[in-house]
Amino acid sequence: MKSWEEQGCALCRRQWETAERPDFVAENVPMHVELYRCSVCRTWWTMDERLAFEATDQEVVTYFGGDVLNDK
Repeated sequence: MKSWEEQGCALCRRQWETAERPDFVAENVPMHVELYRCSVCRTWWTMDERLAFEATDQEVVTYFGGDVLNDK
């Protein structure tokens, strides 16, 4: 797992640290996971009920379906 400093860019990490968020993309209600994407570095982020983590394309497909990647 990457350290916090290795995830995303300084801007999107700062958004999480200040209770702002990158752009909301989708929600998986049964799994209690939300998907966000940084408008600067284009990093995918998943947020569960407690924490936010950088997500890979495969994780995005697994939790939110392949259609979400069309926004790439």
